[in-house]
Amino acid sequence: MTLHVYRPKDEISGAPLRNREEFEKKYGLELWKDNPQRFGWVSKKEPTGRALRELEVVAWLSGRRRDQGAERSALEIIELSPDGRVKVNPLAHWTSNQVWQYIKLHQTPYNPLHDLGYRSVGDTVSTQKTPQGGGERAGRFAGENRTECGMHSQPSTNGPRAESQINTVRHPSATESGNKIVVETAQQWEVNSEKRARLLGILQIKPDWAPERILQELLFKNPGHHLLLEVYAHWCGHCRHFETTFNQAVLQLQSLVHNLTVARLNGAVIKIPPLEKNSTGYAYNSFPSVFLAKANERRSPKRFMEKHSVEKLVQWVQLELSVNEDL
Repeated sequence: MTLHVYRPKDEISGAPLRNREEFEKKYGLELWKDNPQRFGWVSKKEPTGRALRELEVVAWLSGRRRDQGAERSALEIIELSPDGRVKVNPLAHWTSNQVWQYIKLHQTPYNPLHDLGYRSVGDTVSTQKTPQGGGERAGRFAGENRTECGMHSQPSTNGPRAESQINTVRHPSATESGNKIVVETAQQWEVNSEKRARLLGILQIKPDWAPERILQELLFKNPGHHLLLEVYAHWCGHCRHFETTFNQAVLQLQSLVHNLTVARLNGAVIKIPPLEKNSTGYAYNSFPSVFLAKANERRSPKRFMEKHSVEKLVQWVQLELSVNEDL
C-alpha cells in the first residue's frame, strides 16, 4: 500500500506546513477559536480537496454511520457526490455496539483515547471527552453549534469565503491548479466517467466490439431484465453535465427496479447496428440520449424526451415499466 500524506499549506507560498508549530507560526495559536471556518478550511477541507483532485480519486471510503445522528442520520451506503465521485459508507447502517463487537471479536486496533471517555476523536482543539449521557459526537466542536468539520461536504476550491456564497459545484471535468482552472480533455473525461460508471455496475459498450456483439449486449444481455441505455459523445459538454444526473438516477433505480441492466456507449464513435427493417430502434440525433427497453421488448426501446433531471428520469422509468409490473 502506498500512503499519501497531505498537509495544510501556506495559502500564499503554497509550502506545506510540516507540524503544529509551523501551522501556528503561520496562522496564530488559536485560529480554531478566532475563525473556525477558516481553520476548518486550511486544516481539513483544502488538503482533502487537493488530495481528491491530485490523486484523481474516483471513489473513497468513509466510516460514518447513521446512528451518529445529526447530518449523518440519513446516510446511505453509497453516495454520489455533486462532483461525480462515489463515496462508500460501508458502516452506514451499523450501530456503535456492532462496531465495538467487531473490534473485540477480531482484536482490531483502535485509538486508546476511546478508553478514556472520548467516544469520537477528531483533532486536538475540537475534541473533548463525551459528556455523560451525550451522543457519540457530543464531545466534538463544543459551543460551535455544529457537528461536522466539513471534510465530508463538497469541498470548494476557492476558499472559505467563496464557499459560503457558492451553491453550485464545479463539474468533475474541471479541476484547479493554483488559481488556474484545468479542464479535462474529452478523452480524459471519457476514461474517468467510465471508471465512475463501472463502480455503479453500468455496462460500458466498447468501440472495438463487433456489431454482432453490440447487438447481443443490447438485445440479449441478462434475459428478463429491462435495459436502460445512455448514448453520449466524449466531446459533448451536455453529456459531461448529464453524467452526474444519470448516475444519481441509476443509484435510485437500482433500489426500485430489481431487474434493470444499465449500459452506456459513446455514440460519436460507435454506430448501433440497425435492429430490423422499418424499426427506428436506438436511433438518435443528439447527445446525450437515453433509451429504455422493456425485458420483452428489447427491439422497441423508448427514448427519454423530458427534462434532464434525476427526478424526471426516475419517474419516467417507473411510469414506462408501470406500477402494475413486477419491478
